[in-house]
Amino acid sequence: MMKLRVIGLDGQPLSWGGAALRVYIQAIASSCTCGVGGLLFALSPLFDNGPWKRGWPDQIASSVVVQTG
Repeated sequence: MMKLRVIGLDGQPLSWGGAALRVYIQAIASSCTCGVGGLLFALSPLFDNGPWKRGWPDQIASSVVVQTG
């Protein structure tokens, strides 16, 4: 719908392990901090000065979100 894709930094599709890591790290941080950690993870792309605006889940999983169309 939004024509976005999550890929690894090498340009290859993200592996199952990388995708799970990207999702579950944020879920664990959110559940351990009553939602505050999840909010910080969701807002983390705003703190990145790089050209891709990678959030903390992307940095942990070595991934990037790109537009495909």
